Amino acid sequence: MFTMTRIGYCEECAKAHRPKSEDYYIAHGFTSKKMKVKEAEHIGSKFGYTPHLYRVVEIKDKVVFYQMICGMDKCGSYFYVKDDKTFLALDPKKWSAVKMMGIRNWIALMKFKDTGFEI
Repeated sequence: MFTMTRIGYCEECAKAHRPKSEDYYIAHGFTSKKMKVKEAEHIGSKFGYTPHLYRVVEIKDKVVFYQMICGMDKCGSYFYVKDDKTFLALDPKKWSAVKMMGIRNWIALMKFKDTGFEI
């Protein structure tokens, strides 16, 4: 299953004034192809723009069917402790319903790197 991370708007995080410095989130590394836990270093007052993970469910007739989830702790992910170790995991109940996007738009989203926005 293909997964990528892109910045997106999250109303729940905007209301909670996330991201803030020292908030944690999950992102999918493009090069490593692994999930990573990162710490936000947010400077500014634009809340609600957070890392979102996208996963492909199916590609059919030039249409990509996908789901997305906010990667922020206390939104789409949560901390848990197991065997005295702390983990950050995605909440399976928080994935969106399946959405559709044309393949050309999907490829544009894959290639888009918002280098002007960092958290």
